[in-house]
Amino acid sequence: MTRTTRTALAGTAGVLLALLTACGGAEPTAAEEPAAAAVAVEEKATEKEPEPTTEPTPEPAETEGPDAQAVAAELPTRATMTAEQGMVAAGVFLEGVAEIPVLASVDQDSRIAAGYAACDAMDTGKDIKGLMYDVILEAPTAGDLMDIASLVGIASGSLCPEHAGSMGS
Repeated sequence: MTRTTRTALAGTAGVLLALLTACGGAEPTAAEEPAAAAVAVEEKATEKEPEPTTEPTPEPAETEGPDAQAVAAELPTRATMTAEQGMVAAGVFLEGVAEIPVLASVDQDSRIAAGYAACDAMDTGKDIKGLMYDVILEAPTAGDLMDIASLVGIASGSLCPEHAGSMGS
């Protein structure tokens, strides 16, 4: 998995957690879905088409997904997560780090402990070097620095969304 894919996965994990938080874990009922679709169609129909211009429009900048800090602002902090949100966050985290080959031999509890160690280190304001040391202490077989950086990034996108995109100070 490339670094871009890992970053996108962390962002996606944050969005999923935000959606779960927003709806309180409840799925929309059949009665709600048609109403939402009708509102969306009505809004689309009332939108005015832009006037054509002769100036070329600039190409939009490519993005890798939602802005990590914007997503983090919508998510509960690790301290305010409910037990259910914490379990969902841990599941998203484990799914993300499962793609890191060198962590395949590390048990789930150690992976989660390493993720929370990264969150704890970010809470104290440690720099990236301090984060790496804390993660290595929890998962000594974590591998090279890119694997550890990926683990820290995925942790900040799921286990402690208040740190999304920061990777330490």
